[in-house]
Amino acid sequence: MKMRRLFYGLIFALVFTANSFGADTRYEESSSSIAYSGTWDIFDCPDCEPCSGTDFKYSEEKGAEANFAFDGVGVKWIATKGKMMGKADVYLDSASMGSVDLYSPNFQYQQVVFEKAGLSPGRHTLAIKVSGEKKARSKGFKVDIDAFDVSGYAYFSDNFESGLGNWVVSGYDWDITTSDYRSATHSLTDSPFGSYKQNADVSATLAYSLDLSNSTAPMLTFWHKYYVSGTYIYVEISKDGGFTWNSLASWGSVTLNTWGFVQIDLSGYKTHVKIRFRLRSWSSVADGWYIDDVEIKEL
Repeated sequence: MKMRRLFYGLIFALVFTANSFGADTRYEESSSSIAYSGTWDIFDCPDCEPCSGTDFKYSEEKGAEANFAFDGVGVKWIATKGKMMGKADVYLDSASMGSVDLYSPNFQYQQVVFEKAGLSPGRHTLAIKVSGEKKARSKGFKVDIDAFDVSGYAYFSDNFESGLGNWVVSGYDWDITTSDYRSATHSLTDSPFGSYKQNADVSATLAYSLDLSNSTAPMLTFWHKYYVSGTYIYVEISKDGGFTWNSLASWGSVTLNTWGFVQIDLSGYKTHVKIRFRLRSWSSVADGWYIDDVEIKEL
């Protein structure tokens, strides 16, 4: 059930931020973007202590490398730390970033062991090299690759922690709520008082156009969950300031009761654009749509 309406007003503010709340793209250890050299084995993670995905790759061969090629402005190396782990030398675009020690007296899964932000947009390579060194109390030289997270340059981002300043809503329907959220403590919803109404046609529209004319591979990403019956929800885009709209994605008469990630290619819209989230109901009513962590960014 939704909580009381949280009204923040409409403030038409231009906001151009990059990676303000870390809706990164994850690349698992099996990604084709990672080139391995030397001997690497696979470790199946136990269900009680899950790694990213279901396993990770590791090596204790001195000089073995994992080279990750990516496009973005930030990168994180996700690894498992433990009592059998050693040290790795890290290189970003061939420049040494120093050594990373993966030793821990207890297993720690999905740890960010290296991160770098503020990179120039474009292609980069992160290299992880087994150094053959370890702490004296470590029982091994293992270095592992669980995953990499990449941050793309964001033309727009909103996690709804600062109200509805970036959006125009179609009346006293859409608003932020604290009853459910993916990050922090707020999300956007179509019906903050409870269920949406019959024969509703309600929308939350970006308050200003974004200029994607110089973009390379723009992508709209967001997280959502929904409870809709006899109803359709749409993601739409406009190239003329909101006079006409094209559908990018839609879902109807279904339920998604856990937060799901959506990624939509905008490479066909390299111009000034607006987006909107729209709900259209008929005779049925239900709890509605929750949306969080919206970004338009380069991938």
